[in-house]
Order: sequence, then C-alpha cells, then structure tokens
Amino acid sequence: MIALSTEKRLVARPRADIRHILGERLGWRARIPFEWARDLQQVCRGQLPKEQKVAVLRSMTALYLRRLCQNVHKPITFSLLNFRVSAFSLDALSFLYKEIFLGLEYYFESKNKRPFIIDCGSNIGMSILFFKTVYPDASILGFEPAPDSFGLLKRNVEANQLTNVTVYPLALGYTEGTVKFFLEEEPGGFVASTDARRVSKREETVEMMRLSRFVDREVDFLKLDVEGAEGAVLDDLVQTGCIRRISQMVVEYHHHLDGCDDRFSDFLLQLERNGFGYLIRSDLGPSRTQGRFQDILVYAYRKDS
Repeated sequence: MIALSTEKRLVARPRADIRHILGERLGWRARIPFEWARDLQQVCRGQLPKEQKVAVLRSMTALYLRRLCQNVHKPITFSLLNFRVSAFSLDALSFLYKEIFLGLEYYFESKNKRPFIIDCGSNIGMSILFFKTVYPDASILGFEPAPDSFGLLKRNVEANQLTNVTVYPLALGYTEGTVKFFLEEEPGGFVASTDARRVSKREETVEMMRLSRFVDREVDFLKLDVEGAEGAVLDDLVQTGCIRRISQMVVEYHHHLDGCDDRFSDFLLQLERNGFGYLIRSDLGPSRTQGRFQDILVYAYRKDS
C-alpha cells in the first residue's frame, strides 16, 4: 500500500483533524483564526447594543493581534474599549475579557439608569469596567481581598478616573476580623479563598467583614464570586434582612469543595424562601466522576421586583 503524501492526508482528513495538525506543527498561534471566528459569533449573538458589540470586537481583535507578537505571560497595560487596563499578563487579560465582555456572565438589565452594583470578587477590575460600559452612571462597590489583585484593581480604577466607584481590600463572610487567606503560588491567579480546600499554595492575612454592613440601600445587582464563601455571605444577608434590598444577583457557587458535601439545595432553598427565582448554568464536561468539583453560575432575581 502506497503511503499518501502529507498534502493528500490533509485533504483526506476531517477539518477538525486539520486544525489539530496545524496546532501541533505551528503552535498555539495557528488556532487564533478559529478562536477569533468563534468569538465573533459569540459577540454577535450577545445582548449588548450594536455600537457596544462593535467596540468589543475591535478590542478583541487587538488582543489577538498583540498575542501574535508578544510574550503572553508578561505584565501588560493595554487599551480595551475606552479604558487603559493593567494586568498580570496578556494571557490573563484575554481570559478575563472573553469571560466578561464576550461571555456576558455579569450582564443584567435594569430599569434604573444609575444602578447600585456590589461586586464581590473584583480581581483586577474587569467586571467593574464592564458594568461601567453597560451603565456609565452606575455606583459600584468592589471587594477584592487578594493583595496583588487589589493593587491592580485600585490602579485600574484610578487610571480610568472612574466616578462613583469605591473598592475595598476585604474578604467577605459571616464573621469579622483577621483571617487567613489562601492563594495560588504566582500573583494574579484567579483562585483565592478563605477556604484552604479551594487553594493552599500561598497564605496571606486579610481583614474580613460582613457584606450586610454595606447594604444600606436598594441594590440593583450583586455579583458574588468569593471562592467558597458564598454560602456564608448569603447567610449574613438573610439573617440581617438585607437580602430584601437586592433585586438581582449572579452567584458563582462552588460545588463539591468537599466531594462528600452536597448542600447546593440548601443554598437554593435560601433564595426560594426569600422570594427569588433563579436560572442555573454549569458545564458537566466529559467526566461523570462522583463528587467532582463544579463551578455553578446562579442568576437569581426577585420575583416581586
């Protein structure tokens, strides 16, 4: 049997195999056109107004072009939409931009043109920039306990002269005081928690406060991504009655921090008992391993609002 030439083998194989071969021979840069086309479709299907979609696509394309010619692991300051954003790396910046501006994980619709937004787990501030893009007149409180991330968060807020934005270097939970805070080994990681089961490569000491202290008026939107402390924060809001002041929220629920701990229904029951409906999103993936950790996104909305 005569072996086919490389060119003929490429023609004979399915398109997915061709992409795999190109990826192996040319490296990750060969995947960029396919990623760009996929992201283009995602933006076009999104809920942003047309002019914002165009701006998001321009910045997305600029990020791809920069990735072609720059080390993706070095710190960077980059122009995105109308903002100058400092990040730990181009790779991390691209990830956050895609998740928030393309995936629209924190998008919400509000009758209030000047919504009050509480952002718990602000990281370097990309979510705050997103909220300011959709609602320029919004008032925002941001919380980020990781010292390295808070430094960039504060820099990005100040560099872009964001008005009505206040950020705090605080962890959130059911108690108050000094607590141990666990992070990934390198600065800028996306996982940091007061729960050592979530990550335990590096340890810092931070201040923790109850979120209810800051809920002194109606909250149009609450973003809660606190890496395992979401149950404690919700308990605080329920026990103090502050939950009644919240109209909408997006919560990243961390299921199976302990593989034997199945309490997701308790979390949802808290929402139900306090007048919230909800939608749930999670990717089970190819694995069906019992007790496997999952990130679950819960969009909750007050039914009487």
